[in-house]
Amino acid sequence: MNMTVGQALNLPDGSVIRLSVQQDLAPTYEVFCNCVERKVLDIALDMERNKKNLLSLGEDPRTTIIGIALKAAGFDAEHDTNRNGHVDLLVKNGRYEWMAEAKNDNGPAYIMEGFRQLVDRYADGNPNSSSGALLIYTDKANKSTLLDNWIKHVSDYYEYPISNAEKCMETLTSRTTHVSEATGLNYRVRHIPISFYYKPTDKSARNSKEHKG
Repeated sequence: MNMTVGQALNLPDGSVIRLSVQQDLAPTYEVFCNCVERKVLDIALDMERNKKNLLSLGEDPRTTIIGIALKAAGFDAEHDTNRNGHVDLLVKNGRYEWMAEAKNDNGPAYIMEGFRQLVDRYADGNPNSSSGALLIYTDKANKSTLLDNWIKHVSDYYEYPISNAEKCMETLTSRTTHVSEATGLNYRVRHIPISFYYKPTDKSARNSKEHKG
């Protein structure tokens, strides 16, 4: 019987067919992480294109939406999983793990707690779990400036050296790298601001029921 990739990925964990398909789709940890991050960026863009419907949601519901969308796309994604604490988002593929912590933009000190949770608590820093993401939900204007200010803050105030603070103008995200204290290996973080800023100035939008709240 012929089986689609989606059907194979829905087989039980440990299934020989599922493991074979997973390995073919993500032959290396780097490929796996790139696949996850591309899909998260797609989901974030869809959320920004529907921001007026998501304005009233908090950190947890917004992250739940991302987790559900990842599962619908065929990823093995979990929300609020225990990894030395409750990590907001965990994506697995066999031994590979990628995780993300989400924070509302309540200032750099608040966001910093999410970064610390991710890199110093939840992540073990082993070769097959050495990448993750920090999702920053903002209702404020100018997420590009938010990203610049945040990267400067984490570089200035995190106790361990941050290197390779790259900014991608195509996606308005940044990457940072630092050495994991647990393993001595590099741990890479993708910093992903997601904008829910919504203040339309046209008359019909200003007079709408949704805008008046």
